[in-house]
Amino acid sequence: MATVNPTTQLFKHPLWLVGFRPFFLLAIFSGIIFPIIWVLNFGGRLPLPNQMLTSTQWHAHEMFFGFGLAILGGFLLTATKNWVKIRGYHGGSLVFLTIAWFFERLEYRLVDSGRSPCSFCRTIYS
Repeated sequence: MATVNPTTQLFKHPLWLVGFRPFFLLAIFSGIIFPIIWVLNFGGRLPLPNQMLTSTQWHAHEMFFGFGLAILGGFLLTATKNWVKIRGYHGGSLVFLTIAWFFERLEYRLVDSGRSPCSFCRTIYS
């Protein structure tokens, strides 16, 4: 009896076969969650951890780089497959791109606390 590698099974899941699936899903969730976070922040109930940006600037940043890039990324990862006639990113590569999107969302929360990898990089190179 052959053993099944769970990682291989994850990469073959239908979610990771075409670029628009995870990124359009991320856009849906960010389109629901980010405005709620912004309203809570704007009302003073949820302070932003990083004081370099106002709540309006953070909202603009997330709309462009969170929601907008999820939509644009999903479209381009799917459309380029048809334009150049080769299979686009799928499986592990698509999982990596999705994790990178999540990492950028999380990075904003970690910058002020000093636990961010970017804080570490700034310390090294300054």
